[in-house]
Amino acid sequence: MGRGNFLPIVAVTLLILIATGFILFRSMVGNPTPTSPSPTPSITQSGLPPLYPDIEWGNPERVKITFITMKNGFPKTIDGWRTTSSTLDRRPLELLNYYRKELRQRGWELVETTGDIREFYKLGSEKYFSFSLLSSGNPETYVVVIEYN
Repeated sequence: MGRGNFLPIVAVTLLILIATGFILFRSMVGNPTPTSPSPTPSITQSGLPPLYPDIEWGNPERVKITFITMKNGFPKTIDGWRTTSSTLDRRPLELLNYYRKELRQRGWELVETTGDIREFYKLGSEKYFSFSLLSSGNPETYVVVIEYN
């Protein structure tokens, strides 16, 4: 068999492999299984304080969250929501004071403070809220994480 007859066979084989890969990829990615999404609650529902207004917030995400639910208690993992602020270029003391005041005025009880800044609150026996001030990894920059159920 000459070299001229070999190239068309290789080209056709490569074309078939590429087409098969494309079809398989489209079948896996192109038609995701439809699911019924959970509605994302507004943080202003259920006695929760509104998000602090002077910074940008990400969309709430449905996640498993670990809360401390009673003083000196053990952590409890529950379904909840998490939203994270944009990166802040200074320590947001006014934000921390805002949440402390808003939660207290709405009847939330401080359960525990851990680490530098992570505070756990509860309302009744089934509602939990926490906020955390975390270093963003760059010097003197922070993010705030709000978690609630």
